[in-house]
Amino acid sequence: MSQSISLPTPPAPYVDAFGVHAPMFTDYLAYLISCMQIIYGADIYLGNDSQDAQLINVFATVLSDQASGVIAVYNSYSPTTAQGVGLSSVVKTNGITRDVASYSTVGLLVVAQVGLPLNNCSASDGIYTWSIPNGTLIPSAGELLVTATCTTIGAINAAPGAIDIIATPTAGWQSVTNPAAAVPGLPVETDPQLRARQYQSTMISSKTLTDGIVGAILSLPEVVACTPYDNDTSTTNSLGIPASALSLVITGGVISQIASTLFLLKGPGDITYGTTNSIVYDSYGVPHQMNWFSTVMIPISVVINIHNLPGYSTAIGAQIMQSVVNYINALPSGQSVLLPRVGVPAQLVGPSAVVNTTRDPNTFELVSILMSRAPAIPTASDVAINFYEQATCSLAIVSLNVV
Repeated sequence: MSQSISLPTPPAPYVDAFGVHAPMFTDYLAYLISCMQIIYGADIYLGNDSQDAQLINVFATVLSDQASGVIAVYNSYSPTTAQGVGLSSVVKTNGITRDVASYSTVGLLVVAQVGLPLNNCSASDGIYTWSIPNGTLIPSAGELLVTATCTTIGAINAAPGAIDIIATPTAGWQSVTNPAAAVPGLPVETDPQLRARQYQSTMISSKTLTDGIVGAILSLPEVVACTPYDNDTSTTNSLGIPASALSLVITGGVISQIASTLFLLKGPGDITYGTTNSIVYDSYGVPHQMNWFSTVMIPISVVINIHNLPGYSTAIGAQIMQSVVNYINALPSGQSVLLPRVGVPAQLVGPSAVVNTTRDPNTFELVSILMSRAPAIPTASDVAINFYEQATCSLAIVSLNVV
């Protein structure tokens, strides 16, 4: 009569006060090898070229993958460690959802024959196509400013005047251009961005009313930023905000959702201040106007003058311009564009620089930088930005001169 063989306890994932732990592949491999030696004897050959060793490796891989799955499932219950679909699910407990990608829009000035209908028509900037709504009719003025949508989803930019190609030639359609820059769409919200927004959303239940309002606004779909300015004095402050008024500067978002959220969370009788407004009706049918500032994007024109030295190339010039663009676009709302600070990325140093390695100081010499609010003529001075504005820049309005 055969006796049963006693095998050691297999390694397994476990949770303790420090989190979840799981055995490694080598742990499972060592366990399976020891079991084989107990069953068949310590002299069993388990070299890498043996069939038994290869089968053990298959079993160890399966067990290791299952342990990794256990860790992933455990981590999916916390917004700090969840990823992908798991993170999208867990943030719903905070009343927020992952932002989906959206399309960029732009105002196109279409010049065409009076009464011409535009159906299945589009314009182009040479790279992207911008679709004009079907049924658009040219009025008696012979021109029309119409909102077109980019056919490519995501944050597609277009500088003023960049869209000037009639992509679908149509009899009677003479010209097209965009007087103002496009409003970029949104890419799919990344895991780090969603985690940051989840953290901000926890301010909804904070101790201060302003923090709670900001947290709620930031949790709304398509809201990119929200900066509060609370004037708790009895007089108008230096920014022009009236006494005892709350002013929010909000980038992105849906007007009706912002207004409803602001009405629900502001204090009774509190004044809201700003140039963007919407009416919200309370449960008694009484209208209340909510006010805030929608961030005004201010394009900054930049002229960079340099001396080229031995070793300079057009590729370096492109890096200089892109570094300046990166720096300006990273500035928060209300931050003026200061000339000395723009000079730092223009010399390819600092966090906004395209290259992170130390550059050769003999490649070029920065002579001067000129800036202005586009389309004004750039000068050697700072560009002041109001608290409800935000500086923006693109390569289309940055020029580099070798003098």
